[in-house]
Amino acid sequence: GKDLCLLASHDSILSHEALLASDAGLLGVACGSQGLWHANPTRPWVPRFLDSYPLAICNDGSPAAYFYRQGLEGSRRWFVYLDGVGWCWDNESCENNWKRIHGTSNGFSKTEAELKPRADMYLNTGIFDPKRSPIKDAHVAFVKSCSNDAFMGDKSPPDPTNLPPWPLRKAEDGWHFRGRRIIEAVFKDLRTRTPFLGRMVGDRVIYGGCSAGARGAIATMDYVSGSSEIVGKAGVVGLLDSGLWVPISPTSQALAPGWKSFGQQTRAAMKMVNASALITGPCLERYQRQERWKCLMASYRLPFVRTPYFLVHSQYDRFALGMNIFGHWFQGKTVGGSGTPNEEWAEKYRQLVRGYLPNPQNGSGIVVYSPACFFHCVMTKVSFWTTFANGLYLVKVLEEWLESPDTAGSKIIENCKGFNCGSKIPRLRLLQHVEARRAGTLVEDPAAMDRKIGGVPILLT
Repeated sequence: GKDLCLLASHDSILSHEALLASDAGLLGVACGSQGLWHANPTRPWVPRFLDSYPLAICNDGSPAAYFYRQGLEGSRRWFVYLDGVGWCWDNESCENNWKRIHGTSNGFSKTEAELKPRADMYLNTGIFDPKRSPIKDAHVAFVKSCSNDAFMGDKSPPDPTNLPPWPLRKAEDGWHFRGRRIIEAVFKDLRTRTPFLGRMVGDRVIYGGCSAGARGAIATMDYVSGSSEIVGKAGVVGLLDSGLWVPISPTSQALAPGWKSFGQQTRAAMKMVNASALITGPCLERYQRQERWKCLMASYRLPFVRTPYFLVHSQYDRFALGMNIFGHWFQGKTVGGSGTPNEEWAEKYRQLVRGYLPNPQNGSGIVVYSPACFFHCVMTKVSFWTTFANGLYLVKVLEEWLESPDTAGSKIIENCKGFNCGSKIPRLRLLQHVEARRAGTLVEDPAAMDRKIGGVPILLT
């Protein structure tokens, strides 16, 4: 039968950190998998605020920030990861209190001690695991989102010195949208504090993110990799998780709360946040004038991206289905199942994803990995270790790509039939010691674990 895609529960559109909380609660999201893991980091995360960079600011004008974890001694790899908390595209969409909360750095952890509880819970799993990750040696910068522009914008209010209090400002003429400048400042700060970044040919930057962070990385990847001022002599590759927006119309139910299609959002955001500087080269030659916005949307942009990348995107992306069917983050797992009113929409979405996924050529440096699972963002979750498609574990495919990212070229796309039909994973044994209190009783009694979790795999060993 079908494997279970166990889903975390969320009441609304959540930040990337909030999504990661599902793992802290022992809930996985990879198809046929579930994980128990409580990291024991040996290198602390520290907050770094970009006070010295006047344009690297949040929507309210407060300094942007990133969380940094030093790599292993001698490592020449840097992982720059863009947070994903969504975006907004006009005054109405920005009025959501969620957007205001994520438009300021005032609530960010200010010290290592203050950050530690959150880092232990959210920033030491999956690809961030300091002991098991394929890039465990890398210096890591987790770039906090506070500009609501998917790191694409470059605009400030006409008169930034005469603004009303933050809660009263309107986005279109009262917010700063400086996501692109935040990216530039992060790299400059990294090169200032760790001056060996980009000093020699052979240094490697792995640049990416999840959701809105992945979309921002797709739009800025060639800009970053092509600038010696940003990365020096370092080579750049992309690591993109759940950022493939496709052209599809939402249901009338989703439109009621004010949700718009991915294309309408991107077209409006391009103007509001001033992302035009990222629309250049062959993509601009292909999409001119009224179609320029397409160069900010992955389904249209990816064929023109020159930087090698690894893309993972589900054919039943949970964010895309929930938001476009209901207009909010859907908690259930039968959103598009057989016999449901939304089955047709879910299958249409799946076919569009399959159609817009790139077809990498041998030696292109591009790898595409697409399970038929109901999840959104998997790289930073414990389910990273058990995600499985066409007989291949995500982590193993990623490891092989990382060995020669400039010369790889492959596409793993699951072909099973039906909503959330993902691959069946062989029974896995839990060998990793688990310290999380809520996991303790389960680990002590494997039979109880099977009863409570349904007998699905726990952790890739």
